Amino acid sequence: MAKKAQTSECPYCGLTMQTAAMHCPACQVRVEGVFAESLLGRLSPEDQQFLLEFLLSNFSIKALEENSKFGYAAIRSRLDKLVHPVNE
Repeated sequence: MAKKAQTSECPYCGLTMQTAAMHCPACQVRVEGVFAESLLGRLSPEDQQFLLEFLLSNFSIKALEENSKFGYAAIRSRLDKLVHPVNE
């Protein structure tokens, strides 16, 4: 069975979903409860991909600019939008 991309957005109402269960495929153990969400897990798949590309560019905006269709200003702006909620 193909795995679905993980998202934190509810497909029905659009609000942020919470992790309520984890499962081990090896031994079939299932744990249910309220789990803390990782910072990266709260990002959209597009933002996660952007940060991965930034990481693979050795955190260099210049290198990311050379390997993408976006200019420095657009990359800087997107990074600022991702960092702003973390600082609040």
